[in-house]
Amino acid sequence: HLDPTLILTGDLSDNVVRQLARVVTLTDGADSWNGITSAGVTASWDGEVVEVSDDSPTFGKPNIPTERAQALVQASISAVEDISGLGSDIMRMFAEAKDNLEGTAHAVGPGTNDQPTGVFTAVAAVTASRVVSTTAATIGLVDIHAVYNAVPRRFRKRSDWLANPLYTLAVKSLGTAVSASYSGDLREPTAGRILGRPVYESDDAPETQTTTALDQEILLGDFSNYVIVDRPGGMSVEYIPHLFNTANNLPDGRRAWYATWRNGGDVVNADAFRLLVDKTSA
Repeated sequence: HLDPTLILTGDLSDNVVRQLARVVTLTDGADSWNGITSAGVTASWDGEVVEVSDDSPTFGKPNIPTERAQALVQASISAVEDISGLGSDIMRMFAEAKDNLEGTAHAVGPGTNDQPTGVFTAVAAVTASRVVSTTAATIGLVDIHAVYNAVPRRFRKRSDWLANPLYTLAVKSLGTAVSASYSGDLREPTAGRILGRPVYESDDAPETQTTTALDQEILLGDFSNYVIVDRPGGMSVEYIPHLFNTANNLPDGRRAWYATWRNGGDVVNADAFRLLVDKTSA
């Protein structure tokens, strides 16, 4: 007897960055998102009858392209006929595959090879947005404070912390050496807030820790400055009633489900974030 209940055993992404980011849906057939940024106007104190300076703002034009993702599942005609709920199981697997692919891409995607740019990748590429730890392979109170203080006040009040559990546990291990707000009790979860700001864990976030590179550890910032761009309609799934064999281009008794969607992501203002990176001992 075969129990048709599908038990999924693969890794599962919580796709945390999508929960925090600004998500926009394109319209009018556009294949990329274009925004406008500006530092605003700088006023000045001037004397009586003194000519005013030209304080017109300058503008940036961030662009985020969408990239195609896809997946295909084949099944014999007999399997389609015999396995109860096969179609719904495949839809569930597609949804999980989408979360897994996007979760990694929106956290650490390289922005090359037709992939989105992850938030950690984009922030780490900007020297001014990096805060180097005081001691190699160690996270201390001084580092947490340095990251918090480095986030510009415009963004600090709307900021969130994001890190791999490897690093949130490192903060937890500081225990009462930091303060009562950092729980050192193993019966309790990792801190829900650090310095008043919410903490989010993601296994998609970086976890590499060496003493030879500026490894990415803990990110704090206003995640509305990371934009995820979706094409209208989200994921499209098509049922293919017959697949054709490559030998003679004739059907061979297989059917398939084909899923595809287009998605992009990137930081539009790296100054809204600060990333704690590990000091090298070299």
